[in-house]
Amino acid sequence: MRTGVITGTEALLKAFSMIINESLVARTLTTYTLQLFDIEVGFLCLCSPEGSSSLPLP
Repeated sequence: MRTGVITGTEALLKAFSMIINESLVARTLTTYTLQLFDIEVGFLCLCSPEGSSSLPLP
């Protein structure tokens, strides 16, 4: 039974690690892509039919 608890805990830690890694890679890729098009990296513009709003990136 103890082996199952350890295996489950390790699986959860690996899943969290993969989620964090994917978000960091996506953010880095986005930053480099925005630099190619000379877009300000500090803000993300979300356009809607009523207009646009700028949201600061964390």
